[in-house]
Amino acid sequence: MNRILFVDDEPHLLAGLRRMLQIRQGAGWAMSFVDGGTAALEAMQVQPFDVVVSDFRMPGIDGAQLLAEVQVRYPQTVRLILSGYTEQRDLATLASLAHQFLTKPCDPGELRRTVELTLTLGRQCDDEHVRAEMSGISSLPSSPSALQHLTAVLGSASSDTKLVARALQQDVALSAKVFQLVNSSFFAPSRRTTSLEEAVLRLGVQTIRSLLLTSRASTGPDPAGPTGPDELQLLNDHALETARLARRLAQPAERDDAGCAGLLHVCGQLALVAGGPTAFGETTAHAGAYLLTLWGLPPEVVEAVACLSGPVEARPERHLDLVSAVQVAHVLVESEHIGSCGRPEAPVPDRAWLEAAGVFDEVCAWRAERRETAS
Repeated sequence: MNRILFVDDEPHLLAGLRRMLQIRQGAGWAMSFVDGGTAALEAMQVQPFDVVVSDFRMPGIDGAQLLAEVQVRYPQTVRLILSGYTEQRDLATLASLAHQFLTKPCDPGELRRTVELTLTLGRQCDDEHVRAEMSGISSLPSSPSALQHLTAVLGSASSDTKLVARALQQDVALSAKVFQLVNSSFFAPSRRTTSLEEAVLRLGVQTIRSLLLTSRASTGPDPAGPTGPDELQLLNDHALETARLARRLAQPAERDDAGCAGLLHVCGQLALVAGGPTAFGETTAHAGAYLLTLWGLPPEVVEAVACLSGPVEARPERHLDLVSAVQVAHVLVESEHIGSCGRPEAPVPDRAWLEAAGVFDEVCAWRAERRETAS
């Protein structure tokens, strides 16, 4: 039985949630409804909860304070915000405390799906230590040089959406938080976004600045710990080149998804740097996919990230599907020694395979551009 705790300071809203979700009571869900943050913490001292769904604006201990306490005391608990009064200036704080955020009024089906997805993730990951480590991560380590570059771009009078997006993609950690925010129901109740340029346009420059300030505050003087800033930069370089090549190899309708998955496929490694376990009990690809699902990234992107742990098995039929495009891009970037994400080297598809997949000319053009840039 999965335990879900709903927190709100307005009794009629709690009653509405109870009525809306009563179909799930006893059907795998054990739900509790409490009035305010203090009551929530008292309830969690009595018994553990798998998911906490909290309002944001509450008297006394508000949603941000509550989730901050939950993050420290019960890191394995999934943290969701359900609020109708969240202001844009609060979004950077929410992104560091909540895995996902839903807006009131919330469609009952969307709320059930969001909660059920987090519970399904927990069942698929049977290592409690891994769940606690990944659920407890609020942000990933950023590249200091990338943050400096983004700061300069945001401060330039001549910067535009395209330039900000190009600067953002040089830092995987901040890009992941941007995608987390833009795919929340606060911004995208009925659409998904996997393009950084579109994400910047939808979020606005001020929100990007707030996320940047939060990232710089959490990065601190030693952003990568024992890994070091140089290794962190190599990891970001590898991710960026994988994203660029994946976009080129994917079908037109899937290019944004391919670029997003290529960029974020190193999130498992970054989680290790952020203080995750030295061994996940599963691949870092699956660990990264677990984190991205918690953060509400589109399932197609998550699947492409998770599948990077396996060999390129897709049979080429004049085109690559999304998963294969990202897999092939990753293998080719590794073969060119452009950074590294630490995964075992996989066989590089030969010319016949690439020709059968219809991407041989594109790969040759990419390699030629790389040689020209290197010279």
